[in-house]
Amino acid sequence: MNDDPLWAFMILTVPAGFFYGAIWGRKFGLIFNEVNLSFLDAMKTIHFLKGLPFIIAGFVSLAYLGNMKFQSIMKEREIIKNPNVEVSGYPAIFSVIPVYYSYPKKEIYHEEKEKKIRAMIDNGLNLEAEYFKSERPIHYAAVNHQWRMVLIFLKAGADPLAADQDGNSLITLIKNQKREPVGEAYREVISILMKAGHLKSDE
Repeated sequence: MNDDPLWAFMILTVPAGFFYGAIWGRKFGLIFNEVNLSFLDAMKTIHFLKGLPFIIAGFVSLAYLGNMKFQSIMKEREIIKNPNVEVSGYPAIFSVIPVYYSYPKKEIYHEEKEKKIRAMIDNGLNLEAEYFKSERPIHYAAVNHQWRMVLIFLKAGADPLAADQDGNSLITLIKNQKREPVGEAYREVISILMKAGHLKSDE
């Protein structure tokens, strides 16, 4: 951890919590005493002590949030390093693919997820890992309309003909979808499948 910049993130929660509490100390000093104190005056007088509980609360809450963020980052790093570990009983890749209704318009969010998926593939991700009813990562991405991720899996060698327990492969999911997909990634997926003979132009 000595060469890891994440320690700085944790240290920043200390002054952040302190100043958060100081601001509330000034606010409540004004309310209780009806005097106009500057921020520095509030720091130097007894009014600051009235904000002490808020200083403590601010420090504890921000430190807690910082620790949660730290643990989340470390967990993600572990998943990327060991892409075939399980999360909540299922392969970790399924926790990385966003569901359709989560952040549908935030491209930066999806780009970060895609970077993680590529890193997981580079580290030996099992592209045929199974989720509920033997659903593969490429199926899960298609069902959630994550076509850029479908394209990543397809180019990495995922089997478009592999089916889940209900008989759904990537091909049948595309044929039976109720929502009309759009985007360059979707068109490229279709192009790849057509060139491989898995889809016809009239399907």
